[in-house]
Amino acid sequence: MLEPKILGLIQNGALIVTAQNRLAREIQRGYDAGMKLKGERCWPSAKVISLSGWTRTLWEHLWRGVVVDGFTSQALWEEIVEADAKALDVKYLDTATTAEVAREAYRLMGLYNSDPRKEYFPDDECKAFIRWFTAYEKKLDAKGWLDEGALPLRLARVVEEGGEGGIELPGTIGLAGFDEITPVYRDLFAAFERAGVEVVKLPFPRCDANLTRFCAVDPEAEVLGAARWAAAKLEGNPEARIGVVASDLNRYAPLIERVFTKLLDPSSTMPGASYKPPPFDISLGGGLGEEPVVAAAMELIASVDSTFDSPRLRELIANPFWGPGEVVGSSILSSWLAARGRTEFTFADLVADLKLAVTKGVFLAESLVERFGEMKESAQGAGGGNDSRAPSVWARSFLQLLDAGGWPGTATLNSREYQAVTSFREVVGGLGVLDNVRGSASRKWVVKKLKRAITQPFRPKSEEVPIVALGMLEAAGAEFDYLWFLGCDDEHLPAAARPNPFLSFELQRAAEMRQSTPEGQLVHSREVFSRVIASAPEVVVSYPQRVSQTDVLPSRFIEDIPEGDPVMGEDYTPAAQYSHRFATSLDTMDDVTLALQPGEKLKGGTNLFADQARCPFSAFAHYRLSATTAGDSEEGLSPLEKGNGVHEALHALMSTFPTRKKLVAATDRELEAAIAKAVSEGMKAVKKERGYALGPKLLGVERKRLTALLRDWVELDKSRPDFEVLEVEAVRKLVVGGLELNVRIDRIDREEGGKVHILDYKTGGAVSTSKLLKERGRPTLPQLPIYALACEESTGVGFAKVLSGETGIEGIFSSEEPGKKELTPEEWERLRSEWRQALDNLAREYEEGEAGTLPSLGSCQYCDLPWLCRSVFGGEEES
Repeated sequence: MLEPKILGLIQNGALIVTAQNRLAREIQRGYDAGMKLKGERCWPSAKVISLSGWTRTLWEHLWRGVVVDGFTSQALWEEIVEADAKALDVKYLDTATTAEVAREAYRLMGLYNSDPRKEYFPDDECKAFIRWFTAYEKKLDAKGWLDEGALPLRLARVVEEGGEGGIELPGTIGLAGFDEITPVYRDLFAAFERAGVEVVKLPFPRCDANLTRFCAVDPEAEVLGAARWAAAKLEGNPEARIGVVASDLNRYAPLIERVFTKLLDPSSTMPGASYKPPPFDISLGGGLGEEPVVAAAMELIASVDSTFDSPRLRELIANPFWGPGEVVGSSILSSWLAARGRTEFTFADLVADLKLAVTKGVFLAESLVERFGEMKESAQGAGGGNDSRAPSVWARSFLQLLDAGGWPGTATLNSREYQAVTSFREVVGGLGVLDNVRGSASRKWVVKKLKRAITQPFRPKSEEVPIVALGMLEAAGAEFDYLWFLGCDDEHLPAAARPNPFLSFELQRAAEMRQSTPEGQLVHSREVFSRVIASAPEVVVSYPQRVSQTDVLPSRFIEDIPEGDPVMGEDYTPAAQYSHRFATSLDTMDDVTLALQPGEKLKGGTNLFADQARCPFSAFAHYRLSATTAGDSEEGLSPLEKGNGVHEALHALMSTFPTRKKLVAATDRELEAAIAKAVSEGMKAVKKERGYALGPKLLGVERKRLTALLRDWVELDKSRPDFEVLEVEAVRKLVVGGLELNVRIDRIDREEGGKVHILDYKTGGAVSTSKLLKERGRPTLPQLPIYALACEESTGVGFAKVLSGETGIEGIFSSEEPGKKELTPEEWERLRSEWRQALDNLAREYEEGEAGTLPSLGSCQYCDLPWLCRSVFGGEEES
């Protein structure tokens, strides 16, 4: 209910001027509620308006000039500060922040009727500020504009002149919610009083509150206590009006939103939950740019004129607020793009790669390609980042680009998203006012201004809610049934003095700018605190024991308030809340098998056997479910690309020197020419894998690396006994169990005595054939065993390591070469038989659908599917 004095003034036709918009809405709502309780069916609207809205309305009625809004004013200040810094050759200046602080100094200068030009000994900061605001006022005069801070003085003159221009003088003005009336507004109200208007400063509502002090471990526990307490109050009285006031709302707002949401509206945090307004309202909303739908719009606007990496690309493709809304498998597409190894994308690169992805059948969303193509054309039509155009032209191009991108998507927007979209379109449209600041500008300049514009707080309109979170000043004039005051520690209450660096301390003290001196801030904080705790009959004041790992003490303001245990609702733990509201039981089931179906094609080749040996579930997930994990792009060339280059180069070299005798007989010049030719073939393979141009520096580094590796390999082959290369890239077929494999063997050599040895090139990672002998029953490196069985004439297998400083051959051979495992022919055949049995067993397991989570030791450490595993995730591996 409204205070009787306010209600009486409104009914007598008085104008109520409030300190903030929120209080004006509260008074209007309270007046309407009172009229309804009286049984009235219609009544005149209350004349209630905020101070800033009132002065603007009066000036617009006079029509004596344009009042610049905050966005335009900030842009003007930034232009002036930037130009001044450039003229003085000042570097590393944060223009936007400096302009914002200077603009605040100019506002204070107007509010307190102060003039820094009258100081006798101004410092460098003050001199700079004088230059800036002088230039600012000249710009305003040249355009016929007026700063909002000048309105009270201009209006006072109009009133003193007898109301010329048609200002309608109210009989009474009631001032509500003012902790302080600054000198310039005192002068304005004095002018109204001299003109015969009664000006009444309304007292704050006061209650004899029942006060309790509460101590929490940290701010999160403090907010949790407030949330549980509020929940208990609402349960006892659903009609209650509850206030949560914070000494520093900027610090507490994120905690309040997160904790109150989880406690009071836990279903909204569930995946796929539909949006509904929360049962609380935070007066200080986050920036408009923090809304996901607006962030998506900014991502699209910025992407056409910048480069972006793989994670950002993945977010762009999967964003739900744009495009055709039908892209299935965006993670598969992102993985494919990342696997190509491009570290940075331009928009043109992305369009080209998407077309290639569709051509290769990576995914089937042609509409996605069309959408990106439309965006590219729209961006090209609007000009590039270095073009200079009017900000209003750029603004129209941004909206056209968003339309081409399908923003804000095809899904139905909830109320909050719809309001955010509307607000963002208004902000973009408002960029046109910058035409008066800078006639033409680059796209990047306008985007920068747009990014700053969307930092403004966004508060979606909603129905009245029972819980309201406010800052200390915003709570002026508010009345509650219950109130919790957060952050009553000695670090934040009283607030620290905040003198403006562009006004001298002496000037700020002389003008009695309260926030500028410790004494003024102490008096002001005590007055505000006393007012807040008198706004409800039951009040809890709280403080944390630790803030940011630092111990703090209770504020001196609450020393005399007795400690107590406020009655709170149920304990808060996420698990307890979810189990309470969404109680369900988990069903368990035994492992089942799903055998290969007739006609089902085999995928994976030798890698399938490696996965089946390490963990049957991994093989099932990879090759039956086609489960993948989105990859990240590599810096430079990927290991796969490097390996392909080495393979192709070695194959080319072996075609030139198919025997050791030819290799030894070649001159150094012939060897270098053959190596250079082979390196060129290897580089062709690298370029082909990429599908787009590589930088010359990267290509040069890789060419040098390949050359060094081939030289090392030539020296190794020279040191071996005589050999003849029978085949490279030898294709063989092998049936294992019921699975038919097509295998490709890197190299088959015939050595002295007719021995046939298989070599498999390895260009990275540690490999050891000793593991093949230890794991005969379940080989986790099945490649060489499979090659040995596919090549019936083989008498040995080995890894040919082509690594810088580690070039060599390690294998299992039935030969007498030093450094190699020597087996008799009988032992070799026995080993092949054991491998055959082991591989047949693995094939049978796979065919029968064996998919148990039975990892070998170390397998889980490098598993790429932990999120899919049902029993190993977070647990111990079996050995």
